[in-house]
Amino acid sequence: NVHVCFVVNYPFVNVNGWTSWLWMNAELMKAGYLPIVSTLVNRIAWFEALDQSMAYGHSEPFNRLVAAVVLEGFKPYQTVLGI
Repeated sequence: NVHVCFVVNYPFVNVNGWTSWLWMNAELMKAGYLPIVSTLVNRIAWFEALDQSMAYGHSEPFNRLVAAVVLEGFKPYQTVLGI
């Protein structure tokens, strides 16, 4: 929700995506998760879920997408560790 709130409220349109992405990753790392790597994200699904959150207040699709991408980021570590 940090990402959505920041995108909606940040007054400078040209950098709100990058800044909110950094902030979201900082919050994920603070909570013990890996940061989201942009190559793992399906950008169309990302923006559709973000639009749903911003326009209609439906944050569940965006939250599910973030959770899926975070879990995907663990796969290389799981492969190396054999888990």
